[in-house]
Amino acid sequence: MKFSNFLKKSFYLLIIFTILLTIFSVMNWFSDEIWEAWFGLGIAFVNFVIGVAIISWGFEKPDKIFYSAFFGGMLVRFVLIFLILFILIKYFNFDRLILVGSLLVAYFAFLGLEIWNIWKFSILRGKKG
Repeated sequence: MKFSNFLKKSFYLLIIFTILLTIFSVMNWFSDEIWEAWFGLGIAFVNFVIGVAIISWGFEKPDKIFYSAFFGGMLVRFVLIFLILFILIKYFNFDRLILVGSLLVAYFAFLGLEIWNIWKFSILRGKKG
């Protein structure tokens, strides 16, 4: 599984979200809170890239190593996301609803892309072994 294939598909999704946020800012839907939405999108994208790197690295490894890296990476990423959210909300007074809402929308969109790619490549992996 190639890291570059994952990234190419994720950039398409990132461009869609960027266009939507740009439209929202031009129309003044989130006047002052638009930065919170951008941060939510950024956090979700970085989370996705880290997850893809772990999956790409572990794809050719034995199942035990792959699943350990996959679930361990997922746990570490959750902790990092919650830590970043805590810092942004507590110390920088970001609007919770906009930040968490944009993070959740982008997170689940990228997660869907991640799951679809894992499913697609696991079929190939099953045919190899």
